[in-house]
Amino acid sequence: MNGEMIYNRRLGREEIGKWLDMAGAVTRVDPQLQCDRRLVEQLNSLPDALFYLASSAGGESIGGAALWRDHHGKGVGLVALPLLPEYREHALTQVMKTSLPWFRTATIRHVDVLVDTRHQPGADPLPFPLALELPVWTLGPLTDIGFVRVGTVFRYSMFLGPSRPPVSASAVSDSVHGRAGTDGAVQLPVPTDAPGATQTRLAVSLARAHGCLRVLTPGRSPGASVVLALYDDTLQVWTLVSDPDRTDEVALADAIAAPVLEHGPRRVDIVLAEAVDTAVVRSVAERLESRPVSSGLAHLRRVL
Repeated sequence: MNGEMIYNRRLGREEIGKWLDMAGAVTRVDPQLQCDRRLVEQLNSLPDALFYLASSAGGESIGGAALWRDHHGKGVGLVALPLLPEYREHALTQVMKTSLPWFRTATIRHVDVLVDTRHQPGADPLPFPLALELPVWTLGPLTDIGFVRVGTVFRYSMFLGPSRPPVSASAVSDSVHGRAGTDGAVQLPVPTDAPGATQTRLAVSLARAHGCLRVLTPGRSPGASVVLALYDDTLQVWTLVSDPDRTDEVALADAIAAPVLEHGPRRVDIVLAEAVDTAVVRSVAERLESRPVSSGLAHLRRVL
């Protein structure tokens, strides 16, 4: 397939079914690349979501990309890059180049990517868009086109056994301690240069659109917020630290463990977007009687 012409185009919002069909075909041959159809459709409804579909000269859909414009951070996140295995060697760079912005503007100054650096990922992968990182085979090509590693984001996953009956999104009250921006995003203390900041803001925006966002600022820890999003039997957690000197690890652990004990999800994923001591994770694991599985996500950036 070397030398075969590849066509890549941006999809209209009404064409998201074509992207999902392509992603489903990729999943059938690479089960590590999972997609949640309902949540992808929800992401597509956000005004700053962009989807691209790549096709071969014969018209076969062979891959694509998903991006999100982060107005608050003046950047773009490349958050998904499904591609059939037989096209990865020669078409990956072309798909990236024809999907990404390459010139600096007043509203776009950089492109951010998270990459799972594990060569043998876990057996229970999170589906996109709950997972917003790219697989390890994209790391070399990203570096070749100018991306530089600027940090690391850590995810700690805890598996809690068989789930209880799914909890509806409305069961988690929307108690946002922040101001909703005009783009529907919630303005939270996520520094622009914090590792994974673009992906964190996207995750918060998606959770708000899904009606399952909850933001807690423990009274004993005013220097940090805990962001929670419950999707059926998966609870996602982000710890956002604005003032490390006013952060209480025990209070943070209590704030994370309480909704888990209340709603009984099967899986909990804690994402550290800031340099928070892992004592918080250990404390949550003790409360939930679970062993956390860690994965490091490389944060790469290309400055325009």
